[in-house]
Amino acid sequence: MIESLNECLALEKELKLEDNFRDNDEWDSMFGLILLTCLDENYSIKITSDKLKEFNTVKEIFDHFGISSK
Repeated sequence: MIESLNECLALEKELKLEDNFRDNDEWDSMFGLILLTCLDENYSIKITSDKLKEFNTVKEIFDHFGISSK
């Protein structure tokens, strides 16, 4: 499920569901915008940058929006 998100983000190290994406060396405001775009394009999750601040992991986002992470 997270494979398409990893393809979209094109990170050096793949992001796992439980990883805190803010701990990623590539995390900055641009990464946040790319993450928002990828979530919308791949999972139809429309989320604001302010709402994104409430989450630390992709699993938390998926759980909040009822997306199966399996």
